[in-house]
Amino acid sequence: MTPSSTLGPEPDERGVASADPLAAAQRTLGAWDRFVEAAEQADLAGPTRSHGRSGRELLVIVAAYPDDRGLAGLLEQGRSGAAPGGIDADAADARVLARAGDVDDARAIDALRAARAELARAVGSGRIEELALCPVSSVLGPLPLLTLLHAATYRLAVAALDLVPCGARPDPGLLVDGVGGVVDTFGAVAARQGVEASLAALLPEATWAFGSRQGAWRTVRLEAGDRPPGPAVAATATVVLDVTSGRATDVAGLWRRRELVTHDPAGMLALLPVLEHVPGLPGTATLGMLARYAGGLGRLLGRWPRLGR
Repeated sequence: MTPSSTLGPEPDERGVASADPLAAAQRTLGAWDRFVEAAEQADLAGPTRSHGRSGRELLVIVAAYPDDRGLAGLLEQGRSGAAPGGIDADAADARVLARAGDVDDARAIDALRAARAELARAVGSGRIEELALCPVSSVLGPLPLLTLLHAATYRLAVAALDLVPCGARPDPGLLVDGVGGVVDTFGAVAARQGVEASLAALLPEATWAFGSRQGAWRTVRLEAGDRPPGPAVAATATVVLDVTSGRATDVAGLWRRRELVTHDPAGMLALLPVLEHVPGLPGTATLGMLARYAGGLGRLLGRWPRLGR
């Protein structure tokens, strides 16, 4: 599926990391602020939707995002030019929890604030903009540093929804920005695989979309109701986040109730190589999945659980 002129990237485009690095970094900082607010509302002793973990355990893992290297290690990898690769998310989470031991509510919240403060210092120093396009390791393989940091908007949005059983009330803006994080990351992986494609998420509040071509990708946020040509999914931010993180199990029901509407499902076939080659995502019978549920978008996107641990 050839991206439309709206989404057709120039050869040097790298999504939000090249379009406006400072705005992307500030969006990530805002997501941290809103997640901390949600966490402060929660009963952290209660269970979350994330693998049966308690609220405290979830916060400890989130505070170590993007994995147990810490931001300093991530910046050092970007600066050194060390060859990036993949990250074992399960092993990283286990190491974080093992180091944390028994954490009380105050320490769990403090860890979030410390992670946010460290990012704020790096943004204020200009290091994030300087290293924005440097490749680093991630769960999904090599990504530009700022692409990975911006993906925290998605991570934090999913985690905020995971805290709802604990009493958290996620900010709607966090959820919308979280969709932008997964759309941009999907574009990055599509570009890395040399896939020429596009996909739009049509939300009530805004439209997030990417187009990839010849190793480059463009990510845009458009006004609500704007729909670029090509494949698209229309749903609330919560539905998109739950489907892409694997939290939504009744995708067929979402279609029947029209809580998830697809446009140009045939065009989504161009995205199959992305799923076949992303580290950690098994290359099973994706074509068979697409044949089900009105073209299979839910199964297509639902195979991204690693982004929303």
